[in-house]
Amino acid sequence: MKLEEWLYAISDAETPDNSIIAYHFGLFENLEGSATLYLVGSAVFHEGDDDWIANVDFEPQDNYHTIVEIGFEGLPWDEILEKVRIKLTEFTGTDKFRHSFFSNAQAITLGFDEGDLIRII
Repeated sequence: MKLEEWLYAISDAETPDNSIIAYHFGLFENLEGSATLYLVGSAVFHEGDDDWIANVDFEPQDNYHTIVEIGFEGLPWDEILEKVRIKLTEFTGTDKFRHSFFSNAQAITLGFDEGDLIRII
């Protein structure tokens, strides 16, 4: 499944509580050496304090997406992060995003588990 398909599937299948105001897409290297993306939601968000992502109040049923798409293989981690950032930013411009729970978020972020957060919205 492509990243866009995973995002669309989550948008269709999930209805988080209205208290969820921020979403974080985390990235990590899995045991096979590929990048895995996951999604968590939080009822709290603090601009400038990334610790809010530890407050996990929502996780979708299909929470993990191993990135095996053409163009990602063999890339350095900073380039994988940038490609995912671009795809998430493109997603925010779609009708699917505008009609999903994501559109109500105060913030959507992306980042490696041990790195800084990048704000998507």
